[in-house]
Amino acid sequence: METENPAQLPAPGSRDKATPAAPRSGRGRMAGTLVLLVVLAAVAAIAWWYFNQQTRERDSSSRLDALAAQVDQLARTNEQLRRDIDSLRSRYADSESMNRGIREEVLGFNERSRALEDAVANLADQRLSNRDAMALNEAEFILQLAGERLALFRDASGTLAAYRLADSALASAEDPLFANVRQTISAEMQAIEAAKPMQTRATLNALAKLRASLASLPLKTSPTDAQASTQTERSRLRQILSQFVRISHDDAAA
Repeated sequence: METENPAQLPAPGSRDKATPAAPRSGRGRMAGTLVLLVVLAAVAAIAWWYFNQQTRERDSSSRLDALAAQVDQLARTNEQLRRDIDSLRSRYADSESMNRGIREEVLGFNERSRALEDAVANLADQRLSNRDAMALNEAEFILQLAGERLALFRDASGTLAAYRLADSALASAEDPLFANVRQTISAEMQAIEAAKPMQTRATLNALAKLRASLASLPLKTSPTDAQASTQTERSRLRQILSQFVRISHDDAAA
């Protein structure tokens, strides 16, 4: 016969110890969830910070590029301005040198004219005859006119003509002291001829006269017209000569 073993029941103490396991597992899950949320929040914060940092870097790089472009443009503009300033300085230097040369030339002419006037004035202090005094006054007046014309109009040809008149006026004087003045006038004439200033007004007048003379010239005729005019002139000449001379053939004499 088989013996039946009675079912073993759990002890009361062991049942009381197994029941608190469920609350502990729920607390662990909650803690893990919190940790996960914190990690996700940290990751999100890091991602947001990284995105903002990249955006700021892109903005700053674009701003730096714009600033660099502006700096390059300013540098090019500054270089162009420097070139313009250098060009203006060179032009100013050229104009200053040209003005200085013109000023020196005018001063030289004025000094020579003053020397001529002084020489004529010194001669006036001496005893001169009536003829010499008239020649001296005429030469002095002509020299003053020549100096004024050269200073105002730069008319070299008119000035040379006036100097020649003054020289001829002094040549008629008998006093040998006028020889020095004539030498000074000759030197002044040579200086003006060597300078060769521009005769703009005289050139324009010459061109105007040439143009007027060209308008009065006859046009070129064709060969047929020239032959016809030649035959007409010959026939007219024969008619005129026939009134005075008659030509006849003497056959008996032959």
